[in-house]
Amino acid sequence: RYPEQHAAFLADPVDGRPPGSEPMAYFVERVTRGIERLETNHAGQSVLVLSHAVVMRVACAWVLGAPMAAIAKVETEYAAVLSIRHNARGRRLLGLDNGAPGDEA
Repeated sequence: RYPEQHAAFLADPVDGRPPGSEPMAYFVERVTRGIERLETNHAGQSVLVLSHAVVMRVACAWVLGAPMAAIAKVETEYAAVLSIRHNARGRRLLGLDNGAPGDEA
């Protein structure tokens, strides 16, 4: 329906957001606050979170300390699995599993 805006978003998901959409800084803040709440409320436990792919991309960049523009370089497929560990040593990205090799379209 809006091919130009969609292409701009895919090329630059931080600054190429459609008019009227939530600013990326606000979205990143919501995602990171949510992860921090989970870490606090479920310390020492395993937690499963189901989310949209962009939430996983933001979480990856945040855990790695990468600039948010890096989310354009994180590929997430349908039903991808992101594993993050938080303990006394801090946050660690354990992996991003996009499925078995050859499953991609």
